[in-house]
Amino acid sequence: MATKLTAGQVEVELAGTTYILAPTIKACLDLSRRWKGFENLQRAVLGREIDAVVDVIEIGARIPGSSPGTDRAAVEKAVFETGFVLTPLLGHLVEFLAILQNGGRPIRDEAEAAPPGEAQGG
Repeated sequence: MATKLTAGQVEVELAGTTYILAPTIKACLDLSRRWKGFENLQRAVLGREIDAVVDVIEIGARIPGSSPGTDRAAVEKAVFETGFVLTPLLGHLVEFLAILQNGGRPIRDEAEAAPPGEAQGG
């Protein structure tokens, strides 16, 4: 599927369906509140807790017209069918969470724009 993504959006494919995760303030707040902070959410995603994985996809893909219906049961089924251990899915979700925490801006763009030595904290 040829989709033009805007800055900060992350595309994930599950069971043949493409979901576009958009870094909105609503997604940021909803995820943070549901998981009582991003540290808990990231730990849960990296720990392969299916509810965390589904929450990030379901909440991140809530943009009218950008994704197929974000019905929770459909997302759960798609995550299960795709799997999330030996797939790139977890990496995409961690990237999306980092973008949310960076004000919706891709991390790689920030590192490229920083003066030499500052991109890595130096």
